[in-house]
Amino acid sequence: MKLHYFDGYGRADAIRMALNHAKVPYENVTIGFGEELAKAKASGNLEFGQLPVLQEGEKFLAQSVAILRYIGLQYGYYPTDNPEICWRIDSTIDSLGDVLNAFYKAAFGPEDQKADLFKTFFTTTLPHWLSSMDKRLKANSSKHYFVGDKITIADFSLAAWAYRSEEHTSE
Repeated sequence: MKLHYFDGYGRADAIRMALNHAKVPYENVTIGFGEELAKAKASGNLEFGQLPVLQEGEKFLAQSVAILRYIGLQYGYYPTDNPEICWRIDSTIDSLGDVLNAFYKAAFGPEDQKADLFKTFFTTTLPHWLSSMDKRLKANSSKHYFVGDKITIADFSLAAWAYRSEEHTSE
């Protein structure tokens, strides 16, 4: 098994956390920008032209959350018998995607709008999301996990985001 991603922190890290937690051996294949990325795209192995991809033999799996769910199903981090828990896991991960998209909109938006976009993000979007996550955690049956009574892919997703956020705020 090989996980292909850039040399750095990002969308592959929740996958790495899940694989490491499950003690699954895998090779971390780093791809540089420029020529290496162009070569990877030209190979036809990046279905959507994006990283990460998980390679199992000749099969290349795309999309970070789908890969994470795939790993979760194989190693017990995503249930097969409880639709409500699946919904809680998926909606937690989807909400994280929403808040990250709002941040990226501010970070990479037009220069003349950045100040307002960041103000909205930090005064409205992020506090509302954190409040929602706090309520979910408090309402969960276990205070150790976000969903259910054992670690799930939602925990890996949130941990990867929290680690990335801490990494960037401490620079």
